[in-house]
Amino acid sequence: MKLNKRVLFITGSHTLSGSEIANINVAEVLKNYGANIYYLVTPWSENKIGKYIRSKNIQTISYRIKTKVYDWRYVFQSFFLTFLDSYYLLKIIRKYGITSIHISSEHYVRIFIIYFAFSGKEIIYRMGDAPNIHRALFRWIWKKILFGKVKLFVCVSQYISDKIKSLGCPDDKIRIIYSYPFSRSTGNSFSRAKDEKESNTIISYAGQISRHKGVDVLVEAALLLCQINTKVIFRIAGDIQYNPDLYQELKNQIENSGLMERIQFVGFIDDIFQYFSNSDIHICPSVFEDPMPNVIFEAKSAGIPTVGFRSGGIPELIDHQSDGYLCDNKNADSLLKGINFFMNKENLAKAKISARQSLDSLGVNQKHFEDQWVAVYEQENEK
Repeated sequence: MKLNKRVLFITGSHTLSGSEIANINVAEVLKNYGANIYYLVTPWSENKIGKYIRSKNIQTISYRIKTKVYDWRYVFQSFFLTFLDSYYLLKIIRKYGITSIHISSEHYVRIFIIYFAFSGKEIIYRMGDAPNIHRALFRWIWKKILFGKVKLFVCVSQYISDKIKSLGCPDDKIRIIYSYPFSRSTGNSFSRAKDEKESNTIISYAGQISRHKGVDVLVEAALLLCQINTKVIFRIAGDIQYNPDLYQELKNQIENSGLMERIQFVGFIDDIFQYFSNSDIHICPSVFEDPMPNVIFEAKSAGIPTVGFRSGGIPELIDHQSDGYLCDNKNADSLLKGINFFMNKENLAKAKISARQSLDSLGVNQKHFEDQWVAVYEQENEK
């Protein structure tokens, strides 16, 4: 079966996050089934995102956004720039003969809203975040434009699906497709030192260095545990330039405690599977309503349990005290309770087996992921 589609991906991320990688995985699947894929990237994301996309033999199109949607000083100017951005998007679509648009960024929906309002192209919206509806204008865009123009909303979790249903989105326009943890190594890996393999429990985090992801809560818990247990090592993976002020604040706390060797910031990790394979416990301490952290799938694929908060879509992925642990509260004490559950060797051994097996019960495997996404675009072929 061949997909005779020319698909433009508009995702809007500025960092190579788990959500962005998931979109690139979708692009790879469609390309492998014969679709021509074009990926819109901004000049400031060329080095990190554009390079990675091109390594997958996917063509990128560089475009500098003109609309300043988050700066109210330019509200009147941005009104006219929105027309200009939509005009240039129309030119790109005509130049490359685009038949379908794959979008996953509400930010870019607003930037290109004039085009979307009048477009007759097939639009697939992969929803990795809950809709932003705190302003009347945003609610109007969802109800009056997107629900009418988008052919299918592909939600990454039941949590997201429930959110758009509550806005009035028809059931027949909604699909739920969990992400699949494709290999994404580009050479930067992290291995356990020989002297750490048997004598320590390795507790790992991977994601944004930010407060909404709970990294400050994780460091607080790590400081408490390391003071009473000398056989644990915490590793925190993520781009330290994402939030350099927070990184420096947390680094100073660790240095002042004298625990630098056991609470380590290791930078951005490309080979996430090796990183988790050399770990024992994964921590996902998101304090905001995290819609669906892809990193949990990656941890499960490596066969390690996740300790996480009851945020957003996280409870969908964790069977409490089986393949992970769901904390009662979003604080360091509750996080420590979850970590200590897996400090019991018997609990940890059982959870490692259950973590990998749970992917099957969730229907998360490469073939299922590919079949589901091909079906999305097959459906579009029939319309």
